[in-house]
Amino acid sequence: MTTGMIFPGPNDWRFDEIAKREPERARLLEEGTKPDVLIGQLADSIVAGIKGSARYGGDYHSVSGNPRIIIQIPIGPGLYDQFYNGRHGYRAHYWIAPETGNNFDATLVCLLQEAIKQHMPAKVEGSQITSETDAGPRQISREFALQSLVPDASKVWICERLIPGARGPLKWMLRFRPPKLIVEKWNASKDGLRAFSGQWLDFKGGFVNDSGRAKPSKDRNARAKQIHETGWT
Repeated sequence: MTTGMIFPGPNDWRFDEIAKREPERARLLEEGTKPDVLIGQLADSIVAGIKGSARYGGDYHSVSGNPRIIIQIPIGPGLYDQFYNGRHGYRAHYWIAPETGNNFDATLVCLLQEAIKQHMPAKVEGSQITSETDAGPRQISREFALQSLVPDASKVWICERLIPGARGPLKWMLRFRPPKLIVEKWNASKDGLRAFSGQWLDFKGGFVNDSGRAKPSKDRNARAKQIHETGWT
């Protein structure tokens, strides 16, 4: 899967600032996790999440009213760091090329699809999300989740707003004074250099229209180009 890919090396992607503030974290990032091992660990976390600890939302488009699935998966802080900040992680794939990042993104969405098929009940209790607010409980069906989570309309990212499971605004998860990566390609992007830490991933499906087709919230190629050039979206 990773044959022929040239990932960023120590001169391309550095952890100097993290090392000054969080030496053990920097050591683990420097050590890294091989791409295929990382995918295996993410696959295990996705299955564990669908079996019991994931959070579900039915998110409604502000204009069309069409719904999409949001599934939030808990992972450990070390895996989160390797996923987001590591030299073989999600953004590192986009660093190589936009299409490489999109392929990795689609792989993770497919892993989630498979976990849903095998382990998600026919219906689960979730939340209705409107304008980044939990508007109350909503039943989420496995059928709807699979309809929305098609690879060419879906995406994964770090969780910026956690579904609280109670009425009110979604919980903001990112602190905006973390240490920074040193990635020359992204020097002009303050958001792309921020080495966020956390424990949740956020999968968003496509908005499902009346004909049953899922459409992405943002053009996938434009998003890929943005992450490739800035490390952020």
